[in-house]
Amino acid sequence: MAEVRKVFGVIWDDAVIGNAKWGGVRLCDVLGAAGVTTDENAHVCFASHVTLCQDDDYYGASIPLTKALSEDEDVLLAFEASLNFTSSLLFRRGNIL
Repeated sequence: MAEVRKVFGVIWDDAVIGNAKWGGVRLCDVLGAAGVTTDENAHVCFASHVTLCQDDDYYGASIPLTKALSEDEDVLLAFEASLNFTSSLLFRRGNIL
């Protein structure tokens, strides 16, 4: 991202990998219970208002609706995480830190 334009906060370089046990519900189950059906052109949008972004009031992302509705995909609406920092690895420019 920093190569596209200057961003504020932590510069992650190539990647970050973390370890957590996530809890929540499958998005396909929630959408199915709500009666949502497949639309090839639609996306499911997510927004986080927890931390402000430098250019917007929130951080947002989206995934195709077909992915969100698929029972073969691992799309989770997570509402809990048990972080295990002792087994987490941080990769930076190909090296384990």
